[in-house]
Amino acid sequence: MKIVDYVGKLNEVVDWYMFRYGEGETEFDNISTSFFLPAEEIVTDLVGRLPNEDIELLKDMKEQDLISLHSSFGMMIRNMYGLWHPNNPYINTRTSDFHPDQYSFYIITQLHKKLNNNNAVEAYEEAMKVLK
Repeated sequence: MKIVDYVGKLNEVVDWYMFRYGEGETEFDNISTSFFLPAEEIVTDLVGRLPNEDIELLKDMKEQDLISLHSSFGMMIRNMYGLWHPNNPYINTRTSDFHPDQYSFYIITQLHKKLNNNNAVEAYEEAMKVLK
């Protein structure tokens, strides 16, 4: 038996939850799509979880430098919020145009904009131009 843990929502409570998988275990495979958080809720959760020093560093970054967080902070977001899980409706290729890498970058841009009181969607569109 192995265990994976994600931040998600069960019974309207956002927190860390552990799921068993492997030999005969079905918890992981049966995680409901309603467990996974949309970007806006992930941003709110991150604001409450991140240390103040990290919040200030992110807030002070230039928008064009946010892509440098892809392999560190972006990976943490992808793993922590289950962006690779096949039941996640926000990245599921059958129901969404987002890839986990894109979605985590979208979350980073939204968080940056929230911390700086700016338009998050506009920031994401500008940031995606850098990737092309």
